[in-house]
Amino acid sequence: MATTAVQTVQSAKALPDCWDRSAGDNLFLKQASLAVLEKVNPCGQRYHWDGGEDDCSVAVTYQHRLNILTFGKGSLALPVTIVGIPCSVSQSGCRFAEHSRDRLIQYLRDLPGSKIVLNTACKSLPGFANGKTLPTCRMILAWNSFDEYLDSLRSHYRHRIRKALSSWEDVQSIQIANHAFGDDLYSLYENVHRRSRYKLEKLPPAFFHEFPSEITVFVHRGRPIAFVQTTSHNNELNFLFAGMDYTESHQLDTYMNVLVQCKI
Repeated sequence: MATTAVQTVQSAKALPDCWDRSAGDNLFLKQASLAVLEKVNPCGQRYHWDGGEDDCSVAVTYQHRLNILTFGKGSLALPVTIVGIPCSVSQSGCRFAEHSRDRLIQYLRDLPGSKIVLNTACKSLPGFANGKTLPTCRMILAWNSFDEYLDSLRSHYRHRIRKALSSWEDVQSIQIANHAFGDDLYSLYENVHRRSRYKLEKLPPAFFHEFPSEITVFVHRGRPIAFVQTTSHNNELNFLFAGMDYTESHQLDTYMNVLVQCKI
């Protein structure tokens, strides 16, 4: 039977079967991902859904003291209910089915306190503040190899990438198991987080240990100088988080090379 009222639970393990089907291709909105985030980044998560067994409207909320001047100067932290993924990624924390959309939106609107919706694909959600955590870039690979991609570039861009690669000749690329992510790599993540202009939240080491992902470490002269965390889903590679040692980043062209190494 179709659900006639919004339902809410506090544990991802209690979500109905329709949740994952309704999440579609959004890996972070899947039950397994939410369960990990609930464990490593507890922040008052609540899971809301409305609809039938085949397709329902779903939304994740969590509590956060948000600096409302993040995009300006200064700091003013206020408690906010966020509709989104409790992790600084660009995926949406909600998905609406046509037949139950209005009911779930009204339910979220009636929640007490200030609310903000992050990264929604909806063009308009009346009654909500909404925004993007970070700009998102998506690249469709239309080439059969990296060399074919380089050949398709204008000479200036091709020269820029080849120059970066020449600085990377002494750097080794190593894929590690998640449990091997140590304090040295976490400090590289902290380096990037400190330099980030738009800080939403800082993830703990446990996130890198437990979230299902691939971690590639770049080693120069016996020490890690960078890492990148990625996920692969439905023939799509997602760039999640990275860490970097900035002391030699200019000489090694680290930023460009880390992006290039994610080409596979």
